[in-house]
Amino acid sequence: MNSSPLSDLTNPYQAEFKKYDNDLKFNEWFLFTLVISMLLVLSFNIVVDPYGIYKTPNFSGINHVKI
Repeated sequence: MNSSPLSDLTNPYQAEFKKYDNDLKFNEWFLFTLVISMLLVLSFNIVVDPYGIYKTPNFSGINHVKI
């Protein structure tokens, strides 16, 4: 077994797998961030309820005045 720090460069399949692994990690973080962002916007809209769609309770100073 070669313990050289550049040993993965000698095998193109290992280098390609590492590239795929990095792409997979990026996609996981991107989708996680996208889903969390969408959930935050959704929950904010439900709490504020600017158009009175969800019939949430009115709180003075938060969502009392509707558009």
